Amino acid sequence: MASAIELSGLTKHFDEVVALDGVDLTVEDGEIFGFLGPNGAGKSTTIDTLLDFVRPNSGTVRVLGMDAQADSLEIRRRTGVLPDAYQVYGRLTGRQHVQFAIDSKDSDDDPLYLLERVASLTRPTARPAVTRKGCASASSSRWRWLATPTS
Repeated sequence: MASAIELSGLTKHFDEVVALDGVDLTVEDGEIFGFLGPNGAGKSTTIDTLLDFVRPNSGTVRVLGMDAQADSLEIRRRTGVLPDAYQVYGRLTGRQHVQFAIDSKDSDDDPLYLLERVASLTRPTARPAVTRKGCASASSSRWRWLATPTS
């Protein structure tokens, strides 16, 4: 079986800014992996290259054994992403937000299982503060990416 994520020599520049510089990374199927680091470390840029929202200057990007550029639509069909600017509804619980995402993707995922697996919300019946970034994303996909919060 192919690795979930394979990055080789991944480089991305934005004008004079080097966002990614020769990143090599393999995440095996079934692993839980997180991108941690300060603002500007390249976390969101890496996720954006995985989903072909941003094209690298050099290197290769494979997701679920597929080329991230050639097979970007199929990769996005099989994955989910929660961007860092995601806003929640203050009147909904964490579980209700996940159920909303499940319903919008026409999936049959179990919201409590997803909340337990991701462990993003320790109390699924608690209402979030005005905004909560990093909630669980749900879909019928095999992979869910949660972008890191901005400061």
